[in-house]
Amino acid sequence: MTCLLGARFNHRRGVTLVELLIVIGITSLIAAVALPSVKTLLKDRKTNQAAIQVRGFIESAKAMAIAKGREVAVVLDRMSDAGDYNAAGNNWFSTEARDLHRNTVLRLSLAEVLPPYTGDLDNSTCILELSDIQVGSAFLNRALININQNPSLVRLIDSKLIDKIAFSDRMETFEVLVDDCTYDSSTGIARIEFINSRTASRAIVNRAPSRVSAGPHTFRIYCKPRRLYAKPMQLPKGTCIDMSLSGRGVDGFSFSAQQIEAFDPKNTLGVNQVRPIYLVFDSQGAMASLYGNFSGQPAMTKVLPTSDVYLLVGKTDKVVFPGATFNNTTLYQASNLADSTSYWVKVSASGGQVSMAPVLAPSLTPGVGGAVSLSTALTESRGAAQASVDLSAR
Repeated sequence: MTCLLGARFNHRRGVTLVELLIVIGITSLIAAVALPSVKTLLKDRKTNQAAIQVRGFIESAKAMAIAKGREVAVVLDRMSDAGDYNAAGNNWFSTEARDLHRNTVLRLSLAEVLPPYTGDLDNSTCILELSDIQVGSAFLNRALININQNPSLVRLIDSKLIDKIAFSDRMETFEVLVDDCTYDSSTGIARIEFINSRTASRAIVNRAPSRVSAGPHTFRIYCKPRRLYAKPMQLPKGTCIDMSLSGRGVDGFSFSAQQIEAFDPKNTLGVNQVRPIYLVFDSQGAMASLYGNFSGQPAMTKVLPTSDVYLLVGKTDKVVFPGATFNNTTLYQASNLADSTSYWVKVSASGGQVSMAPVLAPSLTPGVGGAVSLSTALTESRGAAQASVDLSAR
């Protein structure tokens, strides 16, 4: 009797094949409904991670500049820098693939300013010509250097690598007008033209080097940043820095390939390459300058950080090409600027501080034909991002 009862109570009933199939079907249905939402959530999370990585990479470059005591640059590498100019048709090929590649940054790398060139011989010197000649409001000065004793200087002049020059033990550096630097093989003299290093162009007020005699003086020539061989940082798959909507100031998009081409629509300057952007930080961690082929210049051109830099971190499949306006609201809605999962990463022009804030889609009133002003959209979006940063800092 006991054995029969034990056998009866220990008996366990399994599930039938029909019940198992029902459970599998319900599970599959729930997974099919939830999977798109989960994939979207993970994709949105990637954008946040990408923005954090961009901010961290820029911060590490600043720390390196402080530790090394010389300038270090963050290089924004475009997917492609190739241009497609149709000489026969006298216009640019308008292809989505070309624009996508040249307006998309998938990786960031580093560059640094190497120790200054002080001549090929120990205690190489120069003679200064300090004139009262002015170009605009800037004094034009000149350093004369013997190239027979310093032959390496010829290569620097030819390659247009020279950036700044300093003399003797003075800390002050002076901006070199690289396009005006020349040398004469018959006389063996190189002429390095320079003005004050904190001016943006010859038209800015400048002063001649005070209390400096004609010399001879030792010199230190600083060159433009050169890439490091360190491994670049790759952004998470599907994310990028959208260069078509990145630039300087509250409404600038000067990093856009279309903006660079707009200065030279007929390719008269040979601008068939949209080059990387260099954000350069000095030994104090402040933003010292930017390099790029701005204003349609074929060579890398230096500009001073007169306004903050805004980088839009978003999705690669939302990079669009608005030009000065979004032609319609559909194009605007498809862009990273209208995506609330995108982020602004801002680099302050004054102290080099780096901050990030989510993109808040501006409430815009479309114009004729549904067009949306890019300048207005950027101003509202970046202003909202700055307000968010200021609020979180309190």
